[in-house]
Amino acid sequence: MNNEPVAWIDKNTGKPRMEGFIQTDYDIPLYTHPADLTDEEIDEVLYSMDWAYDPVEFARAILRKASEK
Repeated sequence: MNNEPVAWIDKNTGKPRMEGFIQTDYDIPLYTHPADLTDEEIDEVLYSMDWAYDPVEFARAILRKASEK
């Protein structure tokens, strides 16, 4: 499986960024492989976080959880 990002999300704006840009520390990679988390696993992440409704932090936590599998 190719584990290269297919696009990026700008952390500051939440907008996708495609090819042809200079990657910064504010870019979050998006991959093609599915996360394969159950609803219960997603709920576990959601209710264990003190992220104050920050969608970027929630997305990162979900990606971390998926990478543990």
